[in-house]
Amino acid sequence: MGATIIICVTLFLITTSEQHFAALVKLQGYLIVVVYEIFMYCWFGDDVMYQNSRLATSVYTCGWPGAPQKLQKALLIILIRSQRPLGVTAGKFYRVTRETFVSLMKASYSYYALLNQMNK
Repeated sequence: MGATIIICVTLFLITTSEQHFAALVKLQGYLIVVVYEIFMYCWFGDDVMYQNSRLATSVYTCGWPGAPQKLQKALLIILIRSQRPLGVTAGKFYRVTRETFVSLMKASYSYYALLNQMNK
């Protein structure tokens, strides 16, 4: 929520303020950095979920029938654990994925459009 508000307000300041060119460049740079930071969390959070989904298949196809009993038990534990999805969450509110990034950007633009309409 905080990132959405920051993006919204920064975009509003860039488009409506009559500041000097240097200040606008700083605001644009700040906006790019904030969006990039959120994007990186979402990209790699989604990658963690994807790799976790592949783990069960990898363990099952690794040739475990001929393996020692101790290794088979360890692989069974990994299989059971991999059934519960693993991922990064933001304050236990939502999972950090690429879809989350898109929804954050949509919400930021919606708030910006509302703020801009109220300003006019």
